[in-house]
Amino acid sequence: MTADTLERPSAPSRHVLRLYSHRSAPSLARHALRTCASLTELPTAVVDDAAFAVGELMVISARQCVAGSMTVMFEIDDDSIVVRVADHASELSAMQLRSNTTVERAWSVVRRVSKSWGVSASGDGRQLWARLECGPQLAH
Repeated sequence: MTADTLERPSAPSRHVLRLYSHRSAPSLARHALRTCASLTELPTAVVDDAAFAVGELMVISARQCVAGSMTVMFEIDDDSIVVRVADHASELSAMQLRSNTTVERAWSVVRRVSKSWGVSASGDGRQLWARLECGPQLAH
């Protein structure tokens, strides 16, 4: 095998949005994700699930954080999408599923469509995140 026959994996594309906590913010984030992912060959089902997940993560953030804005990040690779919502919540309470019916429902959606998910401390707040991957039947 020669060097010119090896394919280099492409670097993931990264996209960042800053959105204010408003009822239209989840819709704007879903639209932005779909637009960014449209430039890839990811299966539509994975992109749709990622868009759904990012909207739900924003709902969780809006319910639990009093700050006026959220940072939404997408990392799009050949076979996966990682979505993150960063806010200024002072604790990692997003994992407390019984805190609110809306939050519980949102986490159940994220768990259902994601390969992995969670909450992590980040600078002056936290990040809610989900990773979605192409399964063998969805690979391009």
